[in-house]
Amino acid sequence: HPLTILTGLPAAAVGALAALSLFGQDLSVIATIGLLMLIGIVKKNAIMMVDVALVRQRDGMAPLDAIEELMREEGLEASDVDAITVAATDTTISHGGWWPYEPGGMIGAQMHIGFGIAMMLIEGDVFVDQMVEANVARPDLVELANRVRVERDLEREKLPRPYQRGAVVTVKRKDGTVLSRTADYFIGTVERPMSDAQMSEKYRKLAGKTFSVDTV
Repeated sequence: HPLTILTGLPAAAVGALAALSLFGQDLSVIATIGLLMLIGIVKKNAIMMVDVALVRQRDGMAPLDAIEELMREEGLEASDVDAITVAATDTTISHGGWWPYEPGGMIGAQMHIGFGIAMMLIEGDVFVDQMVEANVARPDLVELANRVRVERDLEREKLPRPYQRGAVVTVKRKDGTVLSRTADYFIGTVERPMSDAQMSEKYRKLAGKTFSVDTV
């Protein structure tokens, strides 16, 4: 996300120069060194913030992969669901497993595991087309999201770090049957790379926002 990181640098530089002007100070050698240090600190902080945001997003991806597999292989539909339990680490819970889900903005919706699962079940996908403000407080999504509970999995927390972003998803259907799926890694990791077909599908979905279907 280079643009996200770089957008804060001009504001830092302008702010520093404005402060020098406000206090009647010249742009001396010492001030120039301070300005360069400030820009470096702002860049470093931006990189760390983006990295944390990406980690938080990825912590909720394994449950979505598990739900998608159940939909594809077991024919699971939103109307079938009585309750869903996601067993994950405490870190995953703190990042996106709070309950209940209460509409509070797009960022909270994107991070929330229950909301993502509800979106996958109802819309069949969790993509830029679905993550719009109009969906954040949609009653059907909110209701289904609150049937998802994320519980702490102490055994998974003992596993090596790559496993700690995984999850076990258990779905109780309204007819009483239970489905379960374990996703130790989310799709796109080194341990679980995307297939050629998945790469092509993702490229077409992304490129299709800009180019015509024929071009893609």
